[in-house]
Amino acid sequence: MRKFWRNPLVYKEWKSVRWITLLMTLNLLLFKVLQITSRLSYIKERRLDNMYDQQVFNEQTKYWFNSILLRQWDDGILYFIGMCICIILLVIFLFKSERENATYGFLASMPFKREEMIDVKWSIGVLSIAISFFITFIFLSIFYITNIEWIQTPYNPYIIIPEWTIINMMLCIAIFSFLLFIQTLIGKNIVGGVVGSLVLVAPMGAVMIVGQIISNQFNLEYGNPLIEGFEKLSSKLDIFRIIKTNDALIDITNSTGFHFSYDYYGSYQPYMYNSYFLKIVITVVFTVIFYLLAMYAYKRNALENNGNLILFSKLEPVFKWGVSICLGLLLSAVFGMGYTDSIMVMDIFLVLGIIVGYFVSNKAIKICNNSK
Repeated sequence: MRKFWRNPLVYKEWKSVRWITLLMTLNLLLFKVLQITSRLSYIKERRLDNMYDQQVFNEQTKYWFNSILLRQWDDGILYFIGMCICIILLVIFLFKSERENATYGFLASMPFKREEMIDVKWSIGVLSIAISFFITFIFLSIFYITNIEWIQTPYNPYIIIPEWTIINMMLCIAIFSFLLFIQTLIGKNIVGGVVGSLVLVAPMGAVMIVGQIISNQFNLEYGNPLIEGFEKLSSKLDIFRIIKTNDALIDITNSTGFHFSYDYYGSYQPYMYNSYFLKIVITVVFTVIFYLLAMYAYKRNALENNGNLILFSKLEPVFKWGVSICLGLLLSAVFGMGYTDSIMVMDIFLVLGIIVGYFVSNKAIKICNNSK
């Protein structure tokens, strides 16, 4: 460990991203820890309020800690959106000096192997994510222990804190590894961050739009096996489903059969992770795959191609057609299905988007290649 920190590459990379580590930590504390503490304050106030039936209210709020920590809808997902933004910034700044010719030339002249350089970038990125989640884990644990009289432990066991921490941290590391791999293919760090983030959600969005276009083109009703197939495929391509929780299917109904209203009593539905260990294994596998791919691609980054939009010429057609098809589908969805039911309008914007996307992406590659 001491040898690791004495490495000048480690110091250089950590210095460039330590503020992002702080930003990730603040994001988790603000949108998760503070959210939980504020909800406890609300519960304490309501229990002192005589307008509520205290027995009913206590029964209804017994899962409050589980609900606020594990739910993945409404404001329960804000922390992860913030983490994704921070991870995009993380990979952008890790490759900032890498894409500057003078700095890259200086690094290339130093006795560092390519494997060591990309390994340090990955290690520092993982360390930044781990630090932010570890600090959050400590805060959540302290909160749990100091407020245990307000947390009904049979309904809110402590184990949900490490479970939430580990699965969220592992998904963030997997996303970071993927974005790191994308950066090794693109010669502009900001473009790499944007493209990588779009690739994460583009497959899911593209399948949804294609299914809708087919439905409109052939006048297929909702419930058609083909349309349902597209919907199922789209849901499977949603990377965020790894951390999504499901209702624990516990009937929160009192002995009289009265079902508690969220608006009146502040109902809290318990949640749980399905196939928890399988999801952990999946994130580990994806992390290893993208780490090895990043290592492979980075070792083959030609110094003379630094500054190109695409570092490997064989991938330029993939980039062009990827941008073209995605833009065509987007325009067709926004201006075709968004404002009219006309099949002709959808087709026109689909073709127009593909043509414009191909022209723009091709022009961007040429401009970047000639501006070095």
